[in-house]
Amino acid sequence: SFMSDQLKSGERSFRMKLMFVGQENVGKTSVVRAMKRAISGGLSGGGTAPAAPPGERPPLSTDGIDIETITMQHADSIDQSKHVLQFTVLDFAGQEIYYATHQVFLTERAIYMVVWDLRKTPKECRVDYWLHAITAAAPKSPIFLVGTHLDDKSVDPKKVLSNLEALLPQYKKRFRIRGLEMVSCIAGENISAMVTNICNAALREPTMGAKFPTSHFIFEEHLQIRRNQLKEAN
Repeated sequence: SFMSDQLKSGERSFRMKLMFVGQENVGKTSVVRAMKRAISGGLSGGGTAPAAPPGERPPLSTDGIDIETITMQHADSIDQSKHVLQFTVLDFAGQEIYYATHQVFLTERAIYMVVWDLRKTPKECRVDYWLHAITAAAPKSPIFLVGTHLDDKSVDPKKVLSNLEALLPQYKKRFRIRGLEMVSCIAGENISAMVTNICNAALREPTMGAKFPTSHFIFEEHLQIRRNQLKEAN
């Protein structure tokens, strides 16, 4: 058939959405920034990424959804095969007024990062709300729990980890939890390891690397050119 012939000469697509959700002011945008620093600085096996530049201002609260693309090369942890992965990053505003419209964007073919502030409990940061919302809309999508502000003096990593390990068995029974990450966006601690874990999880998803007709990519390229032209015109 026409479609089968198209697929035979098609291209593999290593793309996935990376969705950052959570209450406002927990550090979602800061995590995205830290990830970009880790990728541009070269991922280190120890998990520590470049620290935030001195004097860097904390990001303002996101208004609606911020969308950007992150591209990186990654070697599969199992067979060491190298792939260029492209993540469309959606950074969702945490204000409750946006929660209803956010539901429209919670879809499959995505990895979800549920972010909370380690200085507070998961309950205070409404982690359960987001886990239920994701599971209702995209039950097959993997979820990472990401705790921020690891560098804060009030945070005792051992105590936090102990409390979370008590919660994790319950979470894993009900939700598709693929990882627990505790990070410092300022110091870069554990950021590189988190990025590596995200990439490995993405490569385990059945839709990653799926073949699409070459015409789809050509059409997309033309749309991007047209979008850029409209941006320049405005």
